[in-house]
Amino acid sequence: MPEVPAGIASVVLTGRYLRPDGTPLRGTITFEPPAHLTFASADVISVGTATAELDSAGYFTVTLIATDAAGGDPSDWAYTVVERLHRADGRTFHIKLPSATPVVDLADVAPTDPAMGDYVVVAGPPGPPGTKTYSGMGAPSNSLGADGDFYFDTTSGAVKLHGPKASGGWPAGVAVGGPTLVNGGTVTGDLNVTGRLTAAGFVLPSIPQASSRPAWRQASWSQIFQTGHGWSASGSGVASSNMNDTVNFCRGSQSAQVTTTGTGAVANIRRLAGTLPDLTGKALRLTFRVSDVTHLNQINVQVGTSTIANTFTWRLHTHAASAENQVLSGEWVTMTLSWADVRSAAGSYSISSTGIPSTTSGFTDFVFQVVDDNTANPIVVNLQSVEVISDSTETFPGGVVSITFDDSYVTQYTGARPKMDALNYRGTLYTICDVIGTGSYLSLPQLQSVQNMSGWEVAGHAYSVTNHNAKYNTLSSAVVEDDIRKTRMWMVANGFVSDSFAYPGGWFSRTTDNVSIESLTCRYFSSGRGISSADNLESFPPPMPFRMRSITGIGSLAGGSARGLPANMIGAGGALDRCQIEGNWTILTFHEITAGAATTTNQCSQADFASIMDAIAARGIPVLPVGDVLRRYS
Repeated sequence: MPEVPAGIASVVLTGRYLRPDGTPLRGTITFEPPAHLTFASADVISVGTATAELDSAGYFTVTLIATDAAGGDPSDWAYTVVERLHRADGRTFHIKLPSATPVVDLADVAPTDPAMGDYVVVAGPPGPPGTKTYSGMGAPSNSLGADGDFYFDTTSGAVKLHGPKASGGWPAGVAVGGPTLVNGGTVTGDLNVTGRLTAAGFVLPSIPQASSRPAWRQASWSQIFQTGHGWSASGSGVASSNMNDTVNFCRGSQSAQVTTTGTGAVANIRRLAGTLPDLTGKALRLTFRVSDVTHLNQINVQVGTSTIANTFTWRLHTHAASAENQVLSGEWVTMTLSWADVRSAAGSYSISSTGIPSTTSGFTDFVFQVVDDNTANPIVVNLQSVEVISDSTETFPGGVVSITFDDSYVTQYTGARPKMDALNYRGTLYTICDVIGTGSYLSLPQLQSVQNMSGWEVAGHAYSVTNHNAKYNTLSSAVVEDDIRKTRMWMVANGFVSDSFAYPGGWFSRTTDNVSIESLTCRYFSSGRGISSADNLESFPPPMPFRMRSITGIGSLAGGSARGLPANMIGAGGALDRCQIEGNWTILTFHEITAGAATTTNQCSQADFASIMDAIAARGIPVLPVGDVLRRYS
């Protein structure tokens, strides 16, 4: 059996699957951690999944990294468990495996749902006896129970809690609010229970598990910078380089690294006079890492010929000082570039007025270009892979648009829905739960109507408008997770089936106590939409489904997002032309829809909204809710 490296805490997980008649089941159980787990002190990066196969008796045993293993990054996470059983329904659920319990049976930690299949998970041997809770009228007798037990005196109007019992005696009771705990009552504040809480007829809200992660699109050409790759560093912005960095990598055994000078000059990782594959109908997928993005200005990518005399250039990333960034410090990120996002051309190359490049093949040169912020603060950048994949036209030949709305304004129902209904367009409405039915927001019947009558997707945005307005990056992880969990519970309780989510303000980085907001979101939802699209639009499938990009700030008032101005969007070479011609996934995000003139940058007039919808229809671009697009992974 494979072994977890020394220095990383592990847990032995066992289990057995049988049919109700005792016949052993066949199949596999897959355990999926976060995409990359880094243990710097042990010099280990964990990538991928672990799969255990059921033996002839239905048993499996697997050793897994503990979910609270010291030194792990991220530090707070859970396994996604996927059951694939022969001739029986499987489930997808989440478990944590703390190191304090080094041997665990899956039956003790898996959720129980009798409706999920025709098999039964056989529990392991019973554990040691736990404490017990007794109840009755009047104070308890010292002959009742053992040390550590509790007792409820259910005398009507004078309910008391005694416990824990110690040294053979019961302490004096403490008054508990509510008429009686048998017929009802209220707990104010947190209720912490050690052990199992069992009560006949006790109903807890059920939170369906998020969908499984999307399939990985196979590359048709790949350079992952292993020994002998032939690429080199160049440019006056290079202070030092290591084209065979065996310390920082996430694939294979090394990556290519440059350290900039801190002077704002260009630093390149490049290969010239080589042979690149035909990029017609293709997209570029790059995986890289930036040590400190606060001193990053931009990253560009170039393809061309004749030592880049003839070149097409993309802006892969521009650092934003006061908004969320797709690239965060010290982590590996994967981003795609399609022909819809090419920014400029030089030499013999050109881009038409509608965004069509003069050629998409015959390239010999590739440059990954880094520019720091010229503040005498060098940055270290590692390039792990450059790959060629099929672009979105493989699934959506004419591109695809998702029309999304944030914050639940009633004008989305009164001003946008009628136009979309007329065109048979279905949107995604990201909801702030506790404002529904108040002020200028949708009522619950209106929200249910857009799902049940117009086919929209009603998704999550926040539970509390206070937390939404504060943004998750200004809150603790406990507050953020509670808000996300309550959002999901509210959606389930009110009949909304989506498991899509949009981050308040687009902030998905970290909470005030340095916990990844993405890692909290993925426990309850299957995707997370941000708003950063200044450089590139989303592709299909998105390389980072919890950092999906959208055009936001779509409004009629000058001063809003340049890409989001209606005239720019529908004009020649705008986002809709590029979506249709080059076939990417364009996610549009609206806020308020106004009957009259816009007065803020987040307002779009009904006239401008209608012109955008008509422009989409004129180009024949399909319109689908976010969740529907995500379900079409190939």
